[in-house]
Amino acid sequence: MPSAAIADAVLRVVVLLYPGYLTYKTLEHDRKRADNARGWCVYWVVASAWMAAQPALDRAFGGRAVMYWECKVRR
Repeated sequence: MPSAAIADAVLRVVVLLYPGYLTYKTLEHDRKRADNARGWCVYWVVASAWMAAQPALDRAFGGRAVMYWECKVRR
């Protein structure tokens, strides 16, 4: 499905590449403000926990929750 591939590509850019670039920029150019670096560290912990839990959530709710697959951005 081309639309699923496009959605996957957009999701990867929004969730991984752009925040990764901003994290790099913050760590390299804004070393005086540690609160910015702390905020990005929190983002990566939450994002990685969500990505790790997503397959288990798919198995748990995939067939049981009404409109689960329709509500997800990506299959």
